[in-house]
Amino acid sequence: MSLQIHCNQIILLSSSSRTTLSMHDRRLIAWDGLRMQVPEDWVPGRIGKGEIGLENAVGPLLEAKWSVSRPRKTLDQAVREIRRRLPSSARFETRSAQVWPFAVDSPQGFDVVYFGRTDKLNVQELGAVLCCRRCGRIVIVQSRLLADFYKQFAQVFSSLTDLCTEKRVDWMVYDIRIRLAPAWALSSSSFAPGRFDIEFVRGHDTLRLYRFAPADVLLRRFSFEQLVQEGVVAAFSGRLQVMSEDEENCIWVDTIRPQGLGGALYDLMAKTSRRPYRVAQFWHVATANKLLGILLSSRHVVTRDDLNPFVSAYATF
Repeated sequence: MSLQIHCNQIILLSSSSRTTLSMHDRRLIAWDGLRMQVPEDWVPGRIGKGEIGLENAVGPLLEAKWSVSRPRKTLDQAVREIRRRLPSSARFETRSAQVWPFAVDSPQGFDVVYFGRTDKLNVQELGAVLCCRRCGRIVIVQSRLLADFYKQFAQVFSSLTDLCTEKRVDWMVYDIRIRLAPAWALSSSSFAPGRFDIEFVRGHDTLRLYRFAPADVLLRRFSFEQLVQEGVVAAFSGRLQVMSEDEENCIWVDTIRPQGLGGALYDLMAKTSRRPYRVAQFWHVATANKLLGILLSSRHVVTRDDLNPFVSAYATF
């Protein structure tokens, strides 16, 4: 079954999910190889390589950490590491799912060890160590024990999915989404008010995603071209040129390269000095009041044709 996402509609990959959240109260988050289904008001409060912390208006709710490189650890080894890092005053126990005070369905495709933890202040936490049966990835999930939170926690936990077998991997966080080949690895990310930047690497190639919002406020202060020129292009070398399109809502950026024989000589010198070629496209999504952009950098000559598949795969809502 394929995955389709619209502004207020989600069709899940698995039709066997037993969640009771209504269609309008849930959404998917996918980050660095893992995907989960969460209530609509849950958002990432902390996010990075192999980790995500979810929260809502009340405060932190759940955190998950996982091994991106998938070292071959056993569940017992992972549990022993957790024990070693805890203070001696903490009470830590592992058992079957009965260590949790509510019923839970284990995520499909994982072996699981459940644990409960109580510190010296009598603050209780629930957690689990999971090992993907297909790739060996270790995932640690934990949460504070909050009243009336069991049901939501169980639903989010049971929806965990490792994307290790996917030919195209989902990245869905906040209000953006893209599907990339697994070869693209997360390099860095920055989620600040008004601007998101996410960078991926694949060999000597770099792919950077941009999201600016709200567009109407930004475009009151700057023209679209000025925003791209001063907000993005200025961070790179002066060999980039901003080129406006016929459409008002689209701008593209290219490496300045001489024509004819000069271009061939330029390519040769660029390979020798390892200077990257860059091509980018930025566009205005008026219906979402946001600006999106993609910049592709490579040691090889790249053109807009190389960029088009990424542009068509990147969306906001």
